[in-house]
Amino acid sequence: PQPPLTDMMAQTILPSSVTLAGITGTSISRPAQGTVVATFVIPANAATGAQNVVVTFPPPPGMPMGATYTLTGGVTIQ
Repeated sequence: PQPPLTDMMAQTILPSSVTLAGITGTSISRPAQGTVVATFVIPANAATGAQNVVVTFPPPPGMPMGATYTLTGGVTIQ
């Protein structure tokens, strides 16, 4: 199970990584609670079709692991 995030943490913690089909995002930001923005450079030979988006947060103080959330098929590459 994922460790719970408090309301304060959910509003302020920047993800440690965002990936799209294994491609690492850059310029990660949190403009609003529940929203993560990242920039991706998608190579010409990237797999097409629905791809997963994975957002990973660093561990909260005193906890051994952070939370990882996956949006299955969240983006379609054509």
